[in-house]
Amino acid sequence: MRGVVFDVSLARYALAKALGKKVPSLYYGALSCLSLREVAEPMLRGPAWAKVAVDAAGFCGSDLATVLLKMSPALTPFSSFPAVLGHEIFGRLTEVGAEARAAGFREGDRVAVNPAFGCRVRGIDPPCPSCATGHPATCHRAGESDGGLAPGFSIGYHRDLPGGFSDVVLAHATQLHRVPDGVPDVRAVLTEPLSIGLHAVLHRAPRDDEQVLIVGGGMIAYSVLAALRLAGHKCRVTQLVLVPFQAELARALGADDAIVATQEDVLARVVQLTGARRHKPIIGREVLTGGFAVSFDCVGTPDSLRDALAYTRSQGTIVMVGACGIVPRPDLTNIWAKELTIQGTYFYGPEASGRHTIDLALEMMTGDGARAVDALVTHHFPLEKYQEAIVANIDRGKSKAMKTVFRPAART
Repeated sequence: MRGVVFDVSLARYALAKALGKKVPSLYYGALSCLSLREVAEPMLRGPAWAKVAVDAAGFCGSDLATVLLKMSPALTPFSSFPAVLGHEIFGRLTEVGAEARAAGFREGDRVAVNPAFGCRVRGIDPPCPSCATGHPATCHRAGESDGGLAPGFSIGYHRDLPGGFSDVVLAHATQLHRVPDGVPDVRAVLTEPLSIGLHAVLHRAPRDDEQVLIVGGGMIAYSVLAALRLAGHKCRVTQLVLVPFQAELARALGADDAIVATQEDVLARVVQLTGARRHKPIIGREVLTGGFAVSFDCVGTPDSLRDALAYTRSQGTIVMVGACGIVPRPDLTNIWAKELTIQGTYFYGPEASGRHTIDLALEMMTGDGARAVDALVTHHFPLEKYQEAIVANIDRGKSKAMKTVFRPAART
């Protein structure tokens, strides 16, 4: 089968780092670490495993960050290469091991795949503290070679478990979530990113009388917005975006207000919406007293973190959803001066209700009430056009790409 493979080469890495901003094709072209190649179709690793024929795989912001060599080096011990990328996976079961069958799975089932894996998948008993509570994304053994698997915690960043930018993936029964009949295929591919948004919202569910800021105009920002509305939250939501089409989509998904940073005085709009007060320091940007009760940073850059710190009121909470890496020399004054709570959130897992985030997200996406989220899927590409998909995501202002989806060539 074919797969879009990321393979770390120091020479190609150095070339792209040095010249990639001037010659972007060095990130994804013939001289890059990325290529479409023939890879071996995975075989069942045991009776608890199943094969999934990939119907659709979403292109994630973390995939783009990997291609553009922006991921933090701190995560490299928990990945193994070469790896077929793609962790937002929807497909149909084609082969089911005996234990997976005993768990209720059958050939032909539509499934969403939880890409995170840990001790249970590796056959480690007793499991580490994270895996014991159902959170394999933070497995303590992810940096080790155990259970016949290389280091890693997620499909799509692992040399032994190919990701969704291919025809077939392999998954353990514990990673499979059956898609309800009421969730159409176009929506089912959104399961993984919507679960991330829902997990973030459940970490700090806002009251109906609180004002919420969502920082970002990418898929994770809209996942948080969709999760808020599909879960029934009535709070007033403002989304801070860069370009007008992102504001239009925010309003369509239920945002009360949208601020377009490239066209508006953001500080003035925050004051107008929240009643915050402006203050001029000796040097630097104006500072606010007041602001939003809860801010979701869905970007993870120095600018987005700066905005979240600036626009969140005293005793407020910042939920960091975007994959924030290295942030050089941030001004952390507001954290202690405003007594802010900084809440990190990562992947998904069993929630306070006892149910898994992915199952909750699938339930929320059932029926016509969730139809608005279908508009998030804006672009479809066969695997052989992976370079076009990357370009569309690099220049979203031009392409208006939101969720880009790969589909195996045989079924396009």
